[in-house]
Amino acid sequence: EVKMNYLSKPYVAVVTTYQMAVLLAFNNGETVSYKELQDSTQMNEKELQKTIKSLLDVKMISHDSQKEEIEAESTFSLIMSFTSKRTKFKITTSMQKDTPQELEQTRSAVDEDRKMYLQAAIVRIMKARKVLRHNALIQE
Repeated sequence: EVKMNYLSKPYVAVVTTYQMAVLLAFNNGETVSYKELQDSTQMNEKELQKTIKSLLDVKMISHDSQKEEIEAESTFSLIMSFTSKRTKFKITTSMQKDTPQELEQTRSAVDEDRKMYLQAAIVRIMKARKVLRHNALIQE
């Protein structure tokens, strides 16, 4: 939990450790560059971008660029007029979409698991019955 006293109304935000590290970088000033965030948090680029995106989605910080993408030259500012209906809220991390390659790997792993499960079921049935016609096996 992070208590934010810089606003007109005190808020308590439930955040992840990474989000807290990014928010703590704003203790030194209202504006922080991407490079400063990377140096102070020591996060890898992908994780840092995901964390910044979650704070941008809540509109707690703003992005200097008109582009949607976060770049190495980007600077971020605290939104001093931030408001929320609740005094205590949770900032969720943004979900990353799976790439087609990851989806294909997941599908193939699921297919392989199903195949093994089916083979195990057939072995159990055949051990119990000893002899069984194909149609009867499929029905079971």
